[in-house]
Amino acid sequence: MLLQFIPNLKSLGGFIYYRNVGDAIVHLSQHHEGKLKLSLTDLWDTCLSPEKAAILATAAPHLTSLYTRGSWLHSVASFSHLVVLTVDFDFVDFSPALESYLIEHGQKLRKLVLVDQMHSVDVSMLAENCPHLEELGAKLEGGWYGQAGSMLPELVICRIRVGATETLHALLVHALHLEHLEVVLEEENYGEGVEMVDDSLISQILSENPRPEHLRVFVLRSECNLTALSVQLLISSCPSLRFIGDLHAWAGICDSDMEQLAQEIVDRNLDLILSYRDTLLPYRRARCLVAKT
Repeated sequence: MLLQFIPNLKSLGGFIYYRNVGDAIVHLSQHHEGKLKLSLTDLWDTCLSPEKAAILATAAPHLTSLYTRGSWLHSVASFSHLVVLTVDFDFVDFSPALESYLIEHGQKLRKLVLVDQMHSVDVSMLAENCPHLEELGAKLEGGWYGQAGSMLPELVICRIRVGATETLHALLVHALHLEHLEVVLEEENYGEGVEMVDDSLISQILSENPRPEHLRVFVLRSECNLTALSVQLLISSCPSLRFIGDLHAWAGICDSDMEQLAQEIVDRNLDLILSYRDTLLPYRRARCLVAKT
């Protein structure tokens, strides 16, 4: 009904329990003898056969954003104008299909999100095939061995899971326009001989990229060996930094360290927030006034 009577509808949102939106579009297209033209730009469809994809591509020629399952990656090429792609892998390895798609069509993508991956994706492969990515969410591995500072030059937002420090190093050193970085460490991937995340890693990164001028948000959500020294290094080197977290997971930071860091932020009048044990520091008078009202 909505698709038929609201011709300028751009999206029907996300998951619909009873059926995929694509099924309704196929039904309408058959009713209109293949002449249906919709204004949809976003589609969530987790059962996307090649035949169905061909019908949808004709009926929704302006589609730019798609959410689907890894099992249907071979059908995604039907949508020639995609710039946003979210793939749910359901913990099954479809890495050959993903790489094949990215080699052929990755140049167009601006946003790529990979959900419930069993496999990690090589960051160099992504950088080589998706040079225009502005947002990335994925489980990654590997480093960057190309020209310094040339990896993912348009990347702004990055939410990743990694099992080795070389991937974190590559992003902070070579993705020069990165503004927002959230990292989860895949602890089960750490093995003998793999270096841990500690102050020396942050120091090394900042020695190679001494001024990550665009970085505004740095969040490391897993237990690591970082201390207050890393916070100081980030503050000193990142002029745009506005948020650091989640510091309760940093094994080298204690309550007294947080008190000192919060006081320093106040004394230096820095526009910076630290996240520690579900609390934002330093406490600001303005926030207290808002809470009272």
